[in-house]
Amino acid sequence: MPIKVFKDEIVFGMDSGIARGGIGVYYPNSNHWNFIFFKWYDEKVRFAQMNNLKMLDNGLWVAGLRAPQAIVTSKDLRRWYLVYAEGFDNRFNLYMSISEGKEFIACSTGKSLLLFKKDKLQELIARTQPIMITYKAWLDKLRGLGFILKRKI
Repeated sequence: MPIKVFKDEIVFGMDSGIARGGIGVYYPNSNHWNFIFFKWYDEKVRFAQMNNLKMLDNGLWVAGLRAPQAIVTSKDLRRWYLVYAEGFDNRFNLYMSISEGKEFIACSTGKSLLLFKKDKLQELIARTQPIMITYKAWLDKLRGLGFILKRKI
């Protein structure tokens, strides 16, 4: 599970099979959680399980998804834009990784090494539609509650 630690919050990228995908934000000072669930516009893509999550120095977020095998970017953690897709199957790709340089990000997929200019990611967000958006996730939340109750029994 990818984790990004800040002064007042900790951001977790979900890799669960219970929820389709999302972000968990924990605020340690108030012991409070905020969950952001997202789904793909294309209903055939079921999950968005994160393997890597980075906040770039320009304020953009970039995530490497292991299922499907894709690189996505966001400026607000709520709307995600497709940067690169290698496959849309449910097979996990644990090799999806991201590293940040001064002007570029480098992404490894296990099959390819990709380089993207950071300013091009900003342009991509400005000119395309998001591929993943937030949703209420009532069924996923109920399924998660069932999982918690089952573990307590």
